[in-house]
Amino acid sequence: MESSILLLGLLRTGEKFVEIYQWIVSLRVILYWFPNFNPYAFPFSIVTYAATPFLKIFTNLLPNIFGIDLSLYLGFLTLEALKLVFQRSQMALMFFEKL
Repeated sequence: MESSILLLGLLRTGEKFVEIYQWIVSLRVILYWFPNFNPYAFPFSIVTYAATPFLKIFTNLLPNIFGIDLSLYLGFLTLEALKLVFQRSQMALMFFEKL
């Protein structure tokens, strides 16, 4: 019983971490739309340094089409899939706990 509660807490923490990281990546994408913001200045550098290594993983996987970097979509899909795995694992754990 206690181990399932601990595992459920870890799964919820993982899900919330992915949600927060989705917001960080979204902010990084929005910051790069505005040329008058310096993404390496102090308040914005936190977002830039947190999200750039993750997005670099997907940079060379998809080619640019008409100057649009489609690798961002692959990054967002990966984060959404990871969040879904955490959610489904929580539901499965609660279901099997009731049995």
